[in-house]
Amino acid sequence: MDKSIERAAKVKISTEVDALYIQLADEIDPGESVRNESFRLKTRDSEMILDFSADKRLLGIEILGVEDLLKD
Repeated sequence: MDKSIERAAKVKISTEVDALYIQLADEIDPGESVRNESFRLKTRDSEMILDFSADKRLLGIEILGVEDLLKD
C-alpha cells in the first residue's frame, strides 16, 4: 500500500547568494530550527543543508551553489 503524504512546500530562491530554500513546515518560528546537517555534493560545488526541529521534524532544505547544479 502506498502511504505517501502530500504537502505543499514553499520555495525561495536568492540569486544574490546563489541559494534555494524549500520550506516543508507550514511556518518556521525564529529559533525553531535547532539542528542542521550539511552535505557537500561531490560532483558539483554545491552544499545541501537540512534544518530540523527539536522533535526531529525536517523543516526545510537549503541548497547553496544552485547555479552550478543547473549547469550541463
